[in-house]
Amino acid sequence: MKLSDCSVVLTGASGGIGAATARAFVAAGARVLLVARDGNRLTRLADQLGAGDQVAAFATDLTTATGRAQLRDLAVARRANVLVNNAGTPCFGALGEMDDAAIAGVIGVNLVAPIALTRVLLPHLRSQPRAIVLNVGSTLGRLGLPGFSVYAASKFGLRGFTEALRRELAGSRID
Repeated sequence: MKLSDCSVVLTGASGGIGAATARAFVAAGARVLLVARDGNRLTRLADQLGAGDQVAAFATDLTTATGRAQLRDLAVARRANVLVNNAGTPCFGALGEMDDAAIAGVIGVNLVAPIALTRVLLPHLRSQPRAIVLNVGSTLGRLGLPGFSVYAASKFGLRGFTEALRRELAGSRID
């Protein structure tokens, strides 16, 4: 699939990797829906990337069912055929120093939200002639290091989800 034929939903768009990815997609002619929690940063990025229908921005919290449902409706309206699950939050430090809220937050953003968003968008993606789901991982999704246990667990989980989903969708129009 040519990038100029893509209508992309890009989560975590306002951060470093997300913003660079957005710039590359736009430069290649893709339509991009930028998604992140920080509306101000998202709007600045959208303004830098250009006006018109090629770039749109949507600030939401993907850890909520409401945020995912609203994003699904926008993705359907834009006839999205590419989902890039890039949103993530870091978590570094000894496990014994973390509280339940910090652990749940990292697992929620880095693992649960991509799974739930992909599930919500699957019916629409299945209706496209061709679609792609891309999950952005980390080296720490393959290598557990001290001080990175919770973050690594979230990225190991995302890697496992990605491998299983690839096999589940084998033979479909979704890569």
